[in-house]
Amino acid sequence: MFNDSLEKFLSGLKYLLAETGIILDIDGSFFYQYDDADDIDYKFTSDTVPVFQNGFDKAYQLGMSSGLYTRTYNGTREFLMHYDSNGLSYMFVMVHIQLTEYRKYYGDSFEMPDQNWLLVQDISFKTFIDNLIAAYLRAYRTPQKISAIDIINSAGNKYIFDLVCTKSQIQNVNIHNDINILSVLQYEKQNNIGTLIMAPSDICKYLDIRLFQSVSIQEYKRARKLFEIATQNTFLVGNSRTIYGAITRQGLVSSGYETLVQIKIYGPLSWEVFSYCPTTNTSVSLVQYKNSRYQIKSSHNTIDVFKTAVLSVCSNADMEALINIVQSACGQMHDTTIVFSIDAEEEAMRLGNSCFQIHPTSIEHITHQITAIDGAVLCDMSGTCYAIGIILDGLSSHTENISYGARHNSAKRYKATHPNCVIVIVSEDGGITLE
Repeated sequence: MFNDSLEKFLSGLKYLLAETGIILDIDGSFFYQYDDADDIDYKFTSDTVPVFQNGFDKAYQLGMSSGLYTRTYNGTREFLMHYDSNGLSYMFVMVHIQLTEYRKYYGDSFEMPDQNWLLVQDISFKTFIDNLIAAYLRAYRTPQKISAIDIINSAGNKYIFDLVCTKSQIQNVNIHNDINILSVLQYEKQNNIGTLIMAPSDICKYLDIRLFQSVSIQEYKRARKLFEIATQNTFLVGNSRTIYGAITRQGLVSSGYETLVQIKIYGPLSWEVFSYCPTTNTSVSLVQYKNSRYQIKSSHNTIDVFKTAVLSVCSNADMEALINIVQSACGQMHDTTIVFSIDAEEEAMRLGNSCFQIHPTSIEHITHQITAIDGAVLCDMSGTCYAIGIILDGLSSHTENISYGARHNSAKRYKATHPNCVIVIVSEDGGITLE
């Protein structure tokens, strides 16, 4: 039974981390120790590679007590959790990640020097992935059953707090809750789409607009009104408690800060946290909050994935035209759905009153206007459009997920019923999902 429990735990952890797209190895082991101290039996749950054997050997040699340990060694990141069972048997779980996988997400700015095994207590991890692994390992064998979503969100909450509050020694702040409330508040019937830079108060002398009295973030309506200032080239500036004012990118460059935490709000319950470099005007995505859960952006090039999906449906598609259409649609400030189908003309006729049929037209130069109205856009594999404002139909599919909302699930139903197509859903944050 103990072994079955560990197997279930490891499969759950693998599933949870698979959603991040990161490639890793996970394994578990028991140490059965009897009266004779030299009589030790290793019982691994699966075929192991030397790195695990070495890790478990090292843990035993060091006499590691119960707890979570981590180290960075020879281009790898390792976590080892030691569960003290009953004094006679000990269980270890090890997670092993190549640092090249971190760099796919975070670039070279998150280099991790080699370090020996450290007991993880209240240290702050530099990445959401580290927080997620630690949260899951600690959640195992707790009295109450904890869902994967709860583990993900608890890891995200801790990560965001550590990121924006720990250095400034601010306590008793629920920054996750504050951002969510600001994201759902409208101003004159418009959604909140703005950016907040987290910075120490000494940045105030560089502000372009400095408030005479800082506004508390928890004065939600007043704070929300200020977000109207935060356009593409202007940012609100504050900390996890207050907003100091607004600043342009040039002001940020003048401040001398190499990197700052940047929070972009895309609309209700949709936001993203970045590490922002004012000098180069570049951002590295640290974590997203969307569909009521934390997540990280795929490390894969979305356009490359799109090309592969299109070629699997149509080998002679006009790839340049299709990519131009998708990239233009990414500029919309609301969700957009584009269906590329080899049966586009027939589908436009079949859908009838569920769409606006148009004369076949290339839309490369007017994609932004075409996608401004609600509903999907239907094109063939050359980029010729046949219908706009489409209400997609289709039979219920096992691929649907209620947490993803009507637009994504409509696309899933349509794809399940009409497989000879590629569906692109562009979110208001510019993210792309393919069906």
